[in-house]
Amino acid sequence: MTEENANQGRWTDEEHEKFLEALNIYGKNWNKVHRHVGTRTSAQTRSHAQKYFNKLMKKGSKDLNQEGMKKEDSSHSGSNKGAKFK
Repeated sequence: MTEENANQGRWTDEEHEKFLEALNIYGKNWNKVHRHVGTRTSAQTRSHAQKYFNKLMKKGSKDLNQEGMKKEDSSHSGSNKGAKFK
């Protein structure tokens, strides 16, 4: 894949699905992942991965915060020292 024939702009649903497939198969081997996607360069794939992982982290943090709020409401402790992040 060269930059001349790589897609630009937003990733399509099909490209993202191929990205997820490749991530499951190849892990963080970005050269193999971008070849599996077929329409994006390795740099575009790394950028997409970074944004994807950041989105997952934000979602996880939001879920943890909501869970902590539920526990806080039920215990009235006001402390969130026990929260652990992975």
